Amino acid sequence: MDLFKVLGGHADKLNESGWSYVTQVMQNSTTKVGIYLLIFFLIFEIAKIFETANKNNEGTVVPITMFQASVNALLAGALVAGSVFILPFINEIVVGGINLIKDTGSYNIFAPASLQGVSWTDGIGKVISWLITYLVGAGASIIIVVVVSLRTFQLYVYTILAPIAFSSFASSEYRSIGVGFAKQYCAKALQGFVILIILGLSNSFSAPDPKGAVAGGFVSLIQPIIVAVLILQSEKYAKSVVGLGG
Repeated sequence: MDLFKVLGGHADKLNESGWSYVTQVMQNSTTKVGIYLLIFFLIFEIAKIFETANKNNEGTVVPITMFQASVNALLAGALVAGSVFILPFINEIVVGGINLIKDTGSYNIFAPASLQGVSWTDGIGKVISWLITYLVGAGASIIIVVVVSLRTFQLYVYTILAPIAFSSFASSEYRSIGVGFAKQYCAKALQGFVILIILGLSNSFSAPDPKGAVAGGFVSLIQPIIVAVLILQSEKYAKSVVGLGG
């Protein structure tokens, strides 16, 4: 797996057939739904303005309030119509950060322990030790691949649903839905950068070299486990950065 291509690739080039499906669904479905919801939010907002005016201003609608509602509707319309361009642009910002760290270290996924130098004549203990090391390394690698692949899949799902969430910007009361969605997408995009940082640290971190074969074997097992756990928590770290609290 080319991590830089998957984590730092352009949204429309991560998977061409997948991106084609994203654009088709947005064009034929979610963008239209987003527009319908935008109209609903706008009507709701205008009704609320008139209700407030009737209560507090003897039936007079304050022009600046109507102007604010119009601006909100225009903003929501731009976000709904431009979601297919706006979300990849957010991802491009993270891509820039990823490209800046490409040459600063090694970002390889764990390779399972090699069978070289191990034979049945070495004794069952050594074979079992190799098998455990192999399984731990393979397990950690599978976890990393699953998390990386899942992130790409989720980015496409978020992009499809964006027009629906962004329609809420037309309402001052429900705008938090769109803001929260945008933060979620930023966190998902930033997760790729966090994953690379974790892998870079794991490949450059010098673990203590305890004396004794048993202790040394434990060190070789612990590092893949720690990295796998950190990769699973990478989304939590990314959410904390954008203010979602993990």
